Amino acid sequence: MNHPPDTLPAVSEADRKRILSGLLLVIFLGALGQLIVAPVLPTLGAELGDIEHLPWIVSAYLLAAAVSTPVFGKLSDIYGRRRILLVALSLFLVGSVFCALAPTMVLLAVSRGIQGLGGGAFIALCQAAIADIIPPRERGRYQAHIVTAFASATIGGPIVGGLLAEYAHWSLIFWLNLPLGLLGMVMMDRAMRAMPERLVERRLDLVGALLLTGAVVAILLAVSWGGVRYPWLSLPILGLAGLALAGFALYAVYARRAPDPFLPLSVFHHPVIAPAGLASFFAMVAMIGLSAYTPMYFELVVGLSSSRAGFAQTALAIGTTLGGMLMGRLIARLPRPKRLAVPLMGAAMAALLVLVFAIDRLPTALTLVFLMGIGLALGTMFPLTTVSTQNAVERSHLGVVMATLNLLRNIGGALGSAVYGAILLGGAQTGRHADLSSLSPTALAEGYTLVFAGVAAAVGLALIAIAPMEQRPLR
Repeated sequence: MNHPPDTLPAVSEADRKRILSGLLLVIFLGALGQLIVAPVLPTLGAELGDIEHLPWIVSAYLLAAAVSTPVFGKLSDIYGRRRILLVALSLFLVGSVFCALAPTMVLLAVSRGIQGLGGGAFIALCQAAIADIIPPRERGRYQAHIVTAFASATIGGPIVGGLLAEYAHWSLIFWLNLPLGLLGMVMMDRAMRAMPERLVERRLDLVGALLLTGAVVAILLAVSWGGVRYPWLSLPILGLAGLALAGFALYAVYARRAPDPFLPLSVFHHPVIAPAGLASFFAMVAMIGLSAYTPMYFELVVGLSSSRAGFAQTALAIGTTLGGMLMGRLIARLPRPKRLAVPLMGAAMAALLVLVFAIDRLPTALTLVFLMGIGLALGTMFPLTTVSTQNAVERSHLGVVMATLNLLRNIGGALGSAVYGAILLGGAQTGRHADLSSLSPTALAEGYTLVFAGVAAAVGLALIAIAPMEQRPLR
């Protein structure tokens, strides 16, 4: 059934609840698949005997998610949210099986990419589906539910992953996705059959997708290999950087002429979407950097076990949950909700600078307090940018705009994972087949000093990006 661009379909409250329950389970599954591997990274490096490619266990998922997000966003406008979510869930589960059976780090990274192709669609499509039936003024409350589902996985994922790595086998973190994914399929399919679909005639821009994807892959390879496999100023790294710049330039020229480009350049001029997208990008650089490598910090530098490192990671997740819930509840009540996020981001940058200059002298308890405060600040950014963006566009463009916003977040996460991984592995001067447990704690501490400094820089850039965002009354 078709509806005018800005007219929401009539959906009963009971159907809303069923739809929301199904979508939240899908979001939880995607977040769990992304974050549960963090405390298992040292174990993977030791058992598979390859730490050079270790950052790609995170980056491959995020890169594939970055590629698939806008594609699935447009496909959902053409064929409907429910059908495309079923395809995405199927890809995610197939990738999970391949991950569990992978005998080498390279094959595991490839399998994580397959998993990410499906998982990348979850949040964007679920947010678009919620926006299809919920007016902007009420979306903050629902964004709080989304943040809660995501944070539940963020809290539970490292704990479960650490326990499985320490007391069972790392492959179980991927087998766990099968029952949850099948349950999510059934719940989501039944729930979304009650939701009227508005389909839009639109073609997929495969040329633009290939150009942009090639540029992103090139820059990720450059930052992953720089200082680890090749010197930063070597010909391969400089060549990859040049290839990335050429790819972005060609895409910019192409997108100006394309009728429906893969990533519309107009979003970079919009007074709401552009600042929100840029702030989300840098916030995700910081978030993924901390989420992926903080458990390793607690395990290899502080000396905690895998399970305890997973528990320590929950400080960041709890802070993120509280920040998201706070912003989700207040965004419709505050005339300028940005004024809540800005000072919190400033405080987070200050906390990170303390970690930079006192990394070897802070008690673990105080480090956890700082991580919770940093998570609180970052958690406010995602409901703020999501609801503000949804409120600024017509309903007929929700799918592609939400996909674009999540594309920027996924690229930011992939870039953050690659950059911070390169800092750690390059600073430690490790060989391809070294065991992570054999790395020098002093070298790792120095690497983490640079990592926390890089995260502080990302938070500062997110703060600069969000400051000029235009704030419009919620419809």
